[in-house]
Amino acid sequence: MKSFLNGLYLPISMLVANKKRSFGLICGFLLSLICMISSLFAFFAFDLGITKRMSSEKVYSTFGISYEKDKHSQEVLAAIEDCQPTDYVNTSIIYLNYYMKGNGMIHHNNIVYPTLTIDGKDYLHDYDYVKYTNPDIVNISPKTSEQIIVYDTELSTAIITKEEAAYCRKRGESALVAGRQSLERGEVMVAADLLDYYGINYEDAVGKKISFSQAVESFEDFTISGVYSKLLKDSPFRNDGANERYADFWISEKSFDHLGWTTDGSYTNQYDIYIQLPSFSKAFDTYKALEERFSGTYGIDTRANYALDSYVDFYPYYETAAYVLIIFTVLLVFVTILNVFVLMGYSVKKNRGFNTMLKAVGMTDGGVIKVYLAQILILFFIALLIATLLTSIAAVVVIYEVNISIINVYGSGFGFDFLFYLPAWALSVIAVLALLIVASLLGITKNNKTNIVRVSQEQ
Repeated sequence: MKSFLNGLYLPISMLVANKKRSFGLICGFLLSLICMISSLFAFFAFDLGITKRMSSEKVYSTFGISYEKDKHSQEVLAAIEDCQPTDYVNTSIIYLNYYMKGNGMIHHNNIVYPTLTIDGKDYLHDYDYVKYTNPDIVNISPKTSEQIIVYDTELSTAIITKEEAAYCRKRGESALVAGRQSLERGEVMVAADLLDYYGINYEDAVGKKISFSQAVESFEDFTISGVYSKLLKDSPFRNDGANERYADFWISEKSFDHLGWTTDGSYTNQYDIYIQLPSFSKAFDTYKALEERFSGTYGIDTRANYALDSYVDFYPYYETAAYVLIIFTVLLVFVTILNVFVLMGYSVKKNRGFNTMLKAVGMTDGGVIKVYLAQILILFFIALLIATLLTSIAAVVVIYEVNISIINVYGSGFGFDFLFYLPAWALSVIAVLALLIVASLLGITKNNKTNIVRVSQEQ
């Protein structure tokens, strides 16, 4: 330990004797480290960390196109063919109102609940899962309408996509909890929540006849083909953070056409195609391309799940910041390395007599080089301590602000993680340190007038 401290005495003394030069080098090292750590952290946290996390959630590579079927089918189908999805479904929603019509106002005492009949047993369908919450009041509102999702089975490649199935498996449940994924005419798939509410066993319900009778519209003697998981309610595929696409019943378009529901405006010609791409990066590129393709087209809207949407919104800021940081990092590192190269050569030349003295007292050429390298390492580690403090604080602030912004705007989505600061810091230290050592050695030994070996030979 004592010998180590003694070895530092000489380089520290030389640094103190050249305070202005030492301060300049520390500032250069500091700026280089800050820029490099910041740019690598942005890359790791955003481009690698977030995309990996979102891809692991499986459903984040899915987005949708809303369109009017009679007007825009050909355009939308052409877009789907171009993006080559792995799965896609084409659906519409029917809303059946439960309340009686009168003066246009909805009153709870005017609600007329339909009757649900399964295997000959009647249930009053007052099933309610609608909750509205604010910081002051928690109000459970009576359900006043029914959502039924209609699938265009001829266009859809799936009823439950591969990503949806993976999403549910990751949470410990199958997307299809009983029966089969089939929606032929006269068949219906039922939500597990609904059967849970009435205490009906999933397997027992499959294959049974079901009727849903209400004052305005109904379906009768449909066959339950399958029961799907309640986890799908929270899947970003069914829920984009604002528009819940969960329903108690799924039927095919053939079944809907057969029912002839045309009254009360329950049927809409608005359809949604949900497109699953093979990866998140593919979904991101395709979603942006389709947004541009349909921009300004009335009646066609692209919409992503909350995670992809938040990523798309934040990506331009990240991209701009990344380019700026990369440019500054390259310039600063180049200037810093060049400065070290020049200063080391100048220092050796200026201290020519001092170097000769060191040689005279028995120090080898390698020992003299080590003295100069020690100066660079001391300044580097001083700069590193300051850079670590500043960049770690900045990383925590950025992570907090970005995550809060995403939650406030989207309710959910991706998030920055401090874990990715560590490899950014490590790589920056290794890269800058290696470049400084190389520049120092070149500055010391490759200068034709200040070469230590030449100095010793002349003496």
